Amino acid sequence: MSNTLKESREDNTDSVGQMREDNEYVRLVVAHEASAAETVLSLSQSEVQSKKFMWWLKALGIFAVALLLTLVFGKWGVPFVFQKVLIPILQWEATAFGRPMLAIVLVVSLALFPVFLIPSGPSMWLAGMIFGYGLGFVIIMVGTTIGMVLPYLIGLMFRDRLHQWLKRWPRQAAVLRLAAEGSWFHQFRVVAIFRVSPFPYTIFNYAIVVTSMRFWPYFFGSIAGMIPEAFIYIYSGRLIRTFADVQYGHQRLTTVEIVYNVISLIIAVVTTVAFTVYAKRALKELQNAEANEDEEVPAKLKLYSYWRSSCAHRVRIALTLKGLDYEYIPVNLLKGDQSDPVYRFDPQDFKKINPMGTVPALVDGNVVVNDSFAIIMYLDDKYPEPPLLPSDLHKRAVNYQATSIVMSGIQPHQNMALFRYLEEKINAEEKTAWITNAITKGFTALENLLVSCAGKYATGDEVYLADLFLAPQIHAAFNRFQINMEPYPTLAKFYESYNELPAFQNAVPENQPDTPSTI
Repeated sequence: MSNTLKESREDNTDSVGQMREDNEYVRLVVAHEASAAETVLSLSQSEVQSKKFMWWLKALGIFAVALLLTLVFGKWGVPFVFQKVLIPILQWEATAFGRPMLAIVLVVSLALFPVFLIPSGPSMWLAGMIFGYGLGFVIIMVGTTIGMVLPYLIGLMFRDRLHQWLKRWPRQAAVLRLAAEGSWFHQFRVVAIFRVSPFPYTIFNYAIVVTSMRFWPYFFGSIAGMIPEAFIYIYSGRLIRTFADVQYGHQRLTTVEIVYNVISLIIAVVTTVAFTVYAKRALKELQNAEANEDEEVPAKLKLYSYWRSSCAHRVRIALTLKGLDYEYIPVNLLKGDQSDPVYRFDPQDFKKINPMGTVPALVDGNVVVNDSFAIIMYLDDKYPEPPLLPSDLHKRAVNYQATSIVMSGIQPHQNMALFRYLEEKINAEEKTAWITNAITKGFTALENLLVSCAGKYATGDEVYLADLFLAPQIHAAFNRFQINMEPYPTLAKFYESYNELPAFQNAVPENQPDTPSTI
């Protein structure tokens, strides 16, 4: 018993000792970890302080160097510029040319320098120094206006090369394309902002031609943007001449003139800074809008269309019925837009969009779909409401049959390429007879097919696929080819029903953005 108690006491003693050792170990470990954490924190704080110190040291160094360079330039550079450059120029202009000839020389230089990507600032300074605010402003505005029109016209002749060149700077090209979108006033405002911004406008004059920017917003926006810049250049030119006259012409300024020059200098600096800040913010907004458009907003549907094309007409109806917003991009088939090496309304080559060079073509993000039937089926699969095919198999088959008659039996016989061929090989009368025969044959087949299953529309009281193909064909037959619809009462009834639907009315050729003013 005593041995047992003794062993128990020894065990307890060992346990207590072990607990003390464990506690000591824990305290040592925790203390060590805390010490390590404090060391890391101390090191990180010292690194931050060291970086701050180095930043301030660099900033002071840069400031000291800039101040030294400014003093050196003020001591030796400014007198050199005045004595060796400015004074000789003023003496030369006073003796070499008469004022009319000098004005012409300045206008020519302002017009040609941007063509060769040479800054026009020196010429504008000279105009301000020599001719002042009145005639100097006229010279600058006339010269710079010509100087921004010439690169634009030259750029139109090299649009393909400019487009390839801009691919090296996709970010800047995207901003330019975004700037060229929108209304007339939006384009005008953006061009004016580019003129007063740090963006190199000599490059802008050429690059803008590969976007959808229209000429007149570009023209008037450029003039508006040049007005403040012209006055700033004239003022700075006059100020430089005043300093030259005081320093080297032995003239004296009155107190009023000194105060006037100081105040006007402050106003000029503040105005320049304000214009620059505003322009930078506006350009930043454009860049952010472009980034948000790429990252967040899904790409807007683009429909390449021609106002009179019955194939494009079908797709316009489908898009409107589905309630889909889309960008209408006109392709003038008569003018040959489909063969333009760089499509004039879009920076992308149209033949890459549709190798056949025909309309319609639908661009949905990275997806390109050509042919009206394929486009409509694509839209119906992606946007199933409202459906364009009935659930009834027989009615669905009738829709396919009616679609096939229009798509294969009628429309190809009135294709523009065939029209031209018939006119060249036969004559206009034979062409008309050919078209009339194709339409009457097709309409007779459609009348017989649909009379038994027709409702308000082709296969009942709901609009389906067949109606999208029938409506443009009947519209063209009635309005363009003067087909007598009396033998086709069922089709004529459909046409009256179609005219009651806004989706069909909005899609007719006469209501398109590229419809000529006189048809």
